[in-house]
Amino acid sequence: MKLFAILAAAAAIAHAKVASSVMRALEVDGRADVFVSFKGSEDILESATVGGRQEVFEILTEHTEKSQKSIEELTKGFETTPLWIVKGTFIKGADQSLVDKLSKNQNIKKIDQLPDIELEPVLHQDANIAAGNSTNQWGIDTIGASNVWKYFKGEGVVIGSVDTGARHTHYLIKDSWRSDRGWYDPYNHTATPEDRNGHGTHTIGTMAGKDGYGVAPGAKWISCRGLYEGSGSSQALLECLQFMICPTRTDGTHPDCSMGAHVINNSWGSKLYNPVYEEAVATIRKAGIIPVFSNGNNGPACATTGNPGIYPNVISVGAIGSYDNEPNKLAYFSSKGPATYVDAHNVKQTITKPTISAPGFYTYSAYNTSDTAVAGLAGTSMAAPHVAGVVALLKSAKIDLTYDEIYAYLTKTADQTMLEGEPDKWYKKDKTVLDGAPNCGGVSDKTFPNNRYGYGRVNVGTILKDGKFADVATPGPKTRTPAPEPVNAKFCTFKKTILSEWNNQLFVDTIKNNDNEGFVIDRVNNIIYSVSAQNADPEHQAGCLSLVKDTSNTNSVVLNKCTGDATQIWKFDPVAKRIIHPATNFCLTSNAAKNGAGPSVAPCSASALSQFFDSCDSVPAPRKYVKLVTKTNKVLSEFYSGIYADWSADNVNEIFAYDDSSKTFQALSNGQCLDAFVNGNSYGLHTYTCDANNGNQKWNIENNKVKHATYNNLCLDVDPTNPVHAAQSAKPPSDGLRILEEAQRKLEDVLSKIEVQIKEAEASYLEDTAHGNIIRGWDGYADLKSKKDILLKKVKPYTDNEKLFSNSSVPPMPKSSVQSTGEAIYVEEKRKHDSKAAVKPTAVSSKHLKLKVKKRKHKDTIGSEEDDITA
Repeated sequence: MKLFAILAAAAAIAHAKVASSVMRALEVDGRADVFVSFKGSEDILESATVGGRQEVFEILTEHTEKSQKSIEELTKGFETTPLWIVKGTFIKGADQSLVDKLSKNQNIKKIDQLPDIELEPVLHQDANIAAGNSTNQWGIDTIGASNVWKYFKGEGVVIGSVDTGARHTHYLIKDSWRSDRGWYDPYNHTATPEDRNGHGTHTIGTMAGKDGYGVAPGAKWISCRGLYEGSGSSQALLECLQFMICPTRTDGTHPDCSMGAHVINNSWGSKLYNPVYEEAVATIRKAGIIPVFSNGNNGPACATTGNPGIYPNVISVGAIGSYDNEPNKLAYFSSKGPATYVDAHNVKQTITKPTISAPGFYTYSAYNTSDTAVAGLAGTSMAAPHVAGVVALLKSAKIDLTYDEIYAYLTKTADQTMLEGEPDKWYKKDKTVLDGAPNCGGVSDKTFPNNRYGYGRVNVGTILKDGKFADVATPGPKTRTPAPEPVNAKFCTFKKTILSEWNNQLFVDTIKNNDNEGFVIDRVNNIIYSVSAQNADPEHQAGCLSLVKDTSNTNSVVLNKCTGDATQIWKFDPVAKRIIHPATNFCLTSNAAKNGAGPSVAPCSASALSQFFDSCDSVPAPRKYVKLVTKTNKVLSEFYSGIYADWSADNVNEIFAYDDSSKTFQALSNGQCLDAFVNGNSYGLHTYTCDANNGNQKWNIENNKVKHATYNNLCLDVDPTNPVHAAQSAKPPSDGLRILEEAQRKLEDVLSKIEVQIKEAEASYLEDTAHGNIIRGWDGYADLKSKKDILLKKVKPYTDNEKLFSNSSVPPMPKSSVQSTGEAIYVEEKRKHDSKAAVKPTAVSSKHLKLKVKKRKHKDTIGSEEDDITA
């Protein structure tokens, strides 16, 4: 059975490797062009001692060759294109059979379809005009480039362009093209550069053009056609980025890493996030090359930065300018931050973007229509080449500048004070009016960096004033990071219960400080194993966390022999406080209602408290946590300081910490305390800043009710007819309470006796009529029915009120639901144990203290449709 479970889990994980887009393509077309990414790529570059193009190339090509061999037999007859920049292989026309076989290969991490990238539209100013030896372009002088030319013009630096290609014969750029390994076309493998769009020629002119058009006219440029006219495939773009590290001949052979680019301009991007380019950028950075990307042309709205511009490891560039080329304004179309990406822990991160801004409105530069034509274009595509040109000037002054050093120079010397703020409205020339978007992401536009300009407007004249670098603190050299050592860990829930092992099984129980609670995180192989299980069976290396299917075909977590296969790859994320199975995005989950129960797995959810696991040393001592639950199992929760009752969402908004000394309920979600306040002739309820001296925040737990300690007979209250499920506070009737309780009990006793008599009469009636007789005394039966109806009317106020005043009337809490999460409410019976011996966890017998809390619409009535609350 265990073998079956493991095989079932392996099949599920294999299926998880295949992207849904691939499955759809196979279903519709029968074949799909796919990208197969190999495992082990995350840490492979850690073995590089000094970095640099050649070492990176050698390490990655060796890894790719080994991975490629593992699929050679499977892919015979299919066209494959292996890459090393992202450690994967493109396969053209894969069928279902091949995808199924590849998904079972242990060396394969993912089978995906990579999207094409559409070139973002740019603005065109005039018809093409001939280039002339006139004054510098406005952008050149705005960033201070012309002030630096007397010292540096970019000599000795190679600028790479991944774009639509280049008209290499153009008057402005023909002298700066490096012909040896200076062109690659992954689409047609043309022998010489060409540009069917003009976009690439234009950006190259801004970087390296002569006669005042280019920022670094002394630099050389090389080009790769990643975009074919208006769009480009991910395969071509990745091949181009690979070419920039180690350029080849035009047929793709004989790579020479010594001739690679020093900086790469990428005036392209996508609205959709894709991590594959982030891996490619990481390789570029490791090779010592500076990646520059445009930020996107989807402004003025917030959060519109494009991909790969959103990555934290690239320099992304916003656009400065206006229709009149005003140098102190942000271009209306320039995309803004914040940017969101998914980090290595599979957690979404938000950062400020762009990195820096540069002139990007109407910029004249070389164009593809003739060898002398120039065109005025506007977009962040025009801004990024200005910054790439600045990097070339800096590298010309000091060739071994690192990314971190260049980043520091760009951001710490940027112009800021003269830059204008966001207008209320943007007015386009076509009469379109766009709303302004100030202070994106809650970051003030008056502070830097912000989500409009980033750190400000680039100024190379400040960086290299008088030919010398500005006095800017730059990071020191980085040493090689050694392989991470294993980490000993003890995993605790937010309740300070602990994950433990006994007899090769997993439990979550109270802390006993024994060997069963120890685990080891192997950060090289990404496995987590139990210390006690390993010690008990070292020969078989038992005790690795494994995700399998149980006999009911449900995902579960068990301890199995350590093999390092896909079922055993786990990551402990100390930021998200989760133990994650990356292949399935399932997280280890505790049963918060029952100590001694085994953990399970469930899809990872950032709000699920049951998935909280952290180092026990980092988890604070347990507090008196409670959940306030109604009789109908609705849970009170805090949301924007309001209190509501709804079905449980298993999140922190539902947890309150009760302090016996201050008599306060503190909401964990916002840190504020439950606060009842006088609101005219009634009372209001919300959360407010905790204050031990605030009488509004004092509550008692007594007589099965949560009662206010300051306002007499004021209780926590929920009205199930409220359309927004709001909780509130109100006074229950106090006078005659005991009399009402006694009257209710007496009425119920009489009613019970009458119902027994009615049933006996009905039974006799049925028996006699079966023998043809008419029951004697049927008038008495009718009299009993009449008495019952009268009694029901008298009892109705109590039954409508869900028998508020009777302890016995509160139904027992379902065992499967989590009704409390702290010792104040969930009472544990302590067990004796040997703190050093291995102890098998057992389920702790427990009982709940039921707290009834009631609200009234009318203080002078008993009956209502409102709901009891238990804690």
